[in-house]
Amino acid sequence: MNRSINWSVADRFGVSISTAWQCIIDVGSVLCERARQFIQWPTGPEIRQKEQEFRQIKGFPGAIGAIDCCQVQISAPHDHPDTYFNRKGYYSINVQAICDANMKFTDIYAACPGSVNDARVWALSTINEEAQRDKNRYFPDQTHIIAPTAPKIS
Repeated sequence: MNRSINWSVADRFGVSISTAWQCIIDVGSVLCERARQFIQWPTGPEIRQKEQEFRQIKGFPGAIGAIDCCQVQISAPHDHPDTYFNRKGYYSINVQAICDANMKFTDIYAACPGSVNDARVWALSTINEEAQRDKNRYFPDQTHIIAPTAPKIS
C-alpha cells in the first residue's frame, strides 16, 4: 500500500498514519484468519447447485465457477522490484479469484508478482495443483470453470 493511501485513510478517520497502518494490518489479519470459513470450494451436492445457477444465467452448461486475475497495486518492494512491475506500468501482485454464479468467492490465490501472466498464475495456483491430484473431486461429471482465456486443466 502506498503512502498516499495511508495518509488518506488516516486523514479520513482523524488518526495518525501509524494508527491507520495498525488498523489495516489488524483487519487484514482477521480477514486472513477467517477466510477459509467463507471462501470454500463447493463439494458434493453444492457442485450440482453451482452448475444449475450458471445454467440459469445464460444457459451455459457445466460451469461451476468463473475465474479471472486482477492486478493489485503495491509500492515497489525492496527485493526484486522488476518482477512486480506489470505490463500496465505499475507495481502489483497478480491475484486470481474464482467466483460462483452469485459472485461469491470460492477460491483466491494471491502469491504471484505483477509481471506473471494469468496463465502462469493458474499453473502455479493451489486450486490447479489440487485439481490435478483429484480432478473428480473438483470437477466431477465434466464440470469446469469459465475464463476470459481458458486455463489448462489436464
